[in-house]
Amino acid sequence: MEQKNYSDDELISYLDETLPVHDRERIEEKIKNDFAVQQRIKELETIHTILSDQKGIEHPSANFTEKVMTNLHTGRASGYFSPTQGMLLLLGLLVASGLSLALLSSSTGGQLPGLIPQEITSFLKNKMHLPTTSLDMKQIINGVTAVNLILAFILLDRTVLRPLFQKRSEGIR
Repeated sequence: MEQKNYSDDELISYLDETLPVHDRERIEEKIKNDFAVQQRIKELETIHTILSDQKGIEHPSANFTEKVMTNLHTGRASGYFSPTQGMLLLLGLLVASGLSLALLSSSTGGQLPGLIPQEITSFLKNKMHLPTTSLDMKQIINGVTAVNLILAFILLDRTVLRPLFQKRSEGIR
């Protein structure tokens, strides 16, 4: 008896029932006798079932290629802020950083005096025994200032530096 290894294309044709009768019979005989072919046919049947259950292959629109070709040389869509928006955000971040640095360097030691009157705080301390937590305002202000400055540098890069260097590199070509 002839030993023939069947390709996946032949096995798929067998599953699709598009093979001639004599080829189909040979493959059925091979499936009965060869464990490897049995395993492969099971794998292909699973794939065949999944693919046949789909509603159909989606096709692109008729003018898809034309749209791609016409837009091929157009500029990329910008995912960045406009320069005006970026500069306003950058200015706001710098003002916030400046205010937090001013608060940090003031003689209050990171505390905001006068927000809650002394009478209320002493009354609350005497009447209510709230748990006290120790927050170091200087560390909090340092953290906020660091985050503001990092955001400012990122914003400066995206709104000012990248467009500037992109225009320069396009002008060189």
